[in-house]
Amino acid sequence: MNQKRQSAIVFAILSLGFIAQIIGAITPAIQAIGNAFPDVPFTSLMLVSTLPSLIAVPFSVIGGAITGKVLKYKTVTYISLLLLALGGMAPYWMKDWAMILVARAVFGIGLGLMMPLGGALVFNLVAPEKQANIMGLNGVVGNVGGMVITLLGGVLATMHWSLPFLIHGIALIILIIVAIFLPEPQKPEMPAGTPAAGAPKASGGMPAPVWIWSLVMMISTILFYPSLTNISTIFQQMGLNPAMAGTAIILMTIGGMVTGMVFGKIFGAISFKCIPLGFIIIGCSQLLMATGSNFIMFAGAEALLGIGNTFVMTAIMMAVGGAVTPDKSPMAMSFMMAGMNIGGFLSAFIYAAVMGAMGITSMRFQYWSGLVCYGIMMVVTFLALARKSAAPSNQINA
Repeated sequence: MNQKRQSAIVFAILSLGFIAQIIGAITPAIQAIGNAFPDVPFTSLMLVSTLPSLIAVPFSVIGGAITGKVLKYKTVTYISLLLLALGGMAPYWMKDWAMILVARAVFGIGLGLMMPLGGALVFNLVAPEKQANIMGLNGVVGNVGGMVITLLGGVLATMHWSLPFLIHGIALIILIIVAIFLPEPQKPEMPAGTPAAGAPKASGGMPAPVWIWSLVMMISTILFYPSLTNISTIFQQMGLNPAMAGTAIILMTIGGMVTGMVFGKIFGAISFKCIPLGFIIIGCSQLLMATGSNFIMFAGAEALLGIGNTFVMTAIMMAVGGAVTPDKSPMAMSFMMAGMNIGGFLSAFIYAAVMGAMGITSMRFQYWSGLVCYGIMMVVTFLALARKSAAPSNQINA
């Protein structure tokens, strides 16, 4: 494959990564939407944001099961982008709350179908020696896209509650890019990853590493979420402007972007040791949040959070994708993404149950517990990986 053709393929894959966080388009508009629908209870109002994530979980698994088997990769990509665009934009013209939630469910189906595609396409269309670099770049583009989409959503929400829904029309532009530049993966041509010499890859069901790393991703997300959702509450308790939480979270995005740019080189040097390294860095962020008393400490904590999470998530994607044959990579990726989404959904419920049972009211408990749990995960993953070769080619054994 010539360089020009490879660059076009990477461009198409990264364009999908740009809208990976498109669900954030509505987040800044939730208050404006609530003002437009004053009779809608708060729990129902939050469904405009949480329902798509919940719907996406089963459909990410369905997408992984049918992609490359029942339907072609490009067909699934077209369907997911059309559902994203149509379900995402439809509420702009709607006045009935129930119909808005139906549209958000349609959007969630498209989101779920799209989730495993990015990683699977990398493992099917990109040469093994370039996969880590492209995974890192995909994270950078995803962070940039998330930041742009969220900021645009906030600006449009100040004009009218319904305008942010039109942002989902970006998916139609991505659809055109995919139609022009993305080829259909050919199974015999590209390995999903380079296994250790003589190590057979599973061709039937999912091998153990897929389930293990998906579980690790779910646990990490459960621990990770309070650092995103509770920071504004902590700021208010400290007498800081809760709006400053948005600035701190942007630093998390920047930390993730910087790490994504250099991930390929670091992964080439230490391989899957990137995972315990990421846990160490996230643990440091939890310590800063547990003890922080000013904006600088929390801003630094969010930046470390972005760095550590990028190491963990991208390396786990490499481990999951490298553990299977190319035809199984969509399904493997869907399990990992499902684990992440389930973790995000369960996080608040788990912490509420634990804190309620123990009679704990301080929000800082979530960060202290995160520090302990990430420390345990760092030790366990380091010891498990220490027995494996540090070479990135041993992905099957990760």
